This record gives sequence, C-alpha cells and structure tokens, in this order.
Amino acid sequence: MYRYLYRMLQYLQWQDGGGRGRPWILKSPTHVGDMPTMLETFPDATIVHCHRDPRQVIPSFAALGTAGRRIGSDVVDPVEVGNEMFGYWADQLDRYLIVRPQLPPDRILDLRFDEIRKDVVGVIRRIYARAGRELTLEAVEAFRSYEKNRPEHHFGNYEYNAEQHGLSLAGIDARFAEYRHAFKEFMA
Repeated sequence: MYRYLYRMLQYLQWQDGGGRGRPWILKSPTHVGDMPTMLETFPDATIVHCHRDPRQVIPSFAALGTAGRRIGSDVVDPVEVGNEMFGYWADQLDRYLIVRPQLPPDRILDLRFDEIRKDVVGVIRRIYARAGRELTLEAVEAFRSYEKNRPEHHFGNYEYNAEQHGLSLAGIDARFAEYRHAFKEFMA
C-alpha cells in the first residue's frame, strides 16, 4: 500500500510540473499503526505526532465515521461505528507502543493538540527545524493569513460525545491507559 502511495505521489508531482524539491506532506493519523513500513517507504520523513487525549479522539472519529456513512446510507448505527473506531484505534496504538522505542527519535516531533491550536506558527517553526527546512517570512505570513481567514469554527461547530456512540469515558480510559501513561506529558 505504501509503495503504491509513493508512486501515486510521484505521479501527481510530475503532473504538477515536477515540483522538484517540494516536500510531500501526509496528514493522517492512520500512519501511526504502521510506522516501520511508512519510514521504509518514505526514509526522509519527519513524523509529527500530535497527541490528543483518547477521551476526545475516539468519540471524534466515531462522529466523523458516522457522518461519513450517512452520505451513502439511510441506516447508520452510531454505536456500531463507535465500537469499530474504538477497536481500530486500540489496535493502531497498541502496535505503535510496541515500535515507538525502535523509531529514530530525531525524526519524531511530539506535540500536544492544544499547542497547535494556540500557536500554529510556533509549531510550524518547530516542524521545519526538525525537518531541516528553511521557514521563509513569506511562508509565515501565508500561515498567519490562512489562520486569520479561517478562525476556529469557521465552518461551523461540531458537537459529539462518547455516549452517543455507545462508548464510555471510563472504558476509553481503561483501554488506552498504556498510551495515556506513555505520553502523559502530551495529554494536557
């Protein structure tokens, strides 16, 4: 799957006039469960791990999955989706916890979710520094302009909770205790 993704990104870059030297940015938490393969395929990757409390993440993914399924179906069971998301992310993080100590620490930048929300440009500076890339004043201004034009809730407010997806905060706490303990400094 990752080799295919790599070839498709190369093809898209070629279609865009080559874009030589321009980095690829893959934004997806689904990579967390298969880091060794991802790093084998993208050996120069800088990994930005945005940690967020599973009490918020699991219900959020359940709500997103429920909304996505409603696009193609009149019958969607939010509890079924909640259970699927719970199991999927539990498996992903279990695999991550096993391989994380073996991953190159200089290639990973751990962040708290609220850091990104409070200081986007500061976080971007840290990411660029970790990746060994130059951050130009033009880019900083573009980031600031983007943030100014799209404040929080620009596209509306999205509310969800664990219970509407058949989940409990106590159950999430119990299942994700090892992850929460391993990255407790990022759970603020």
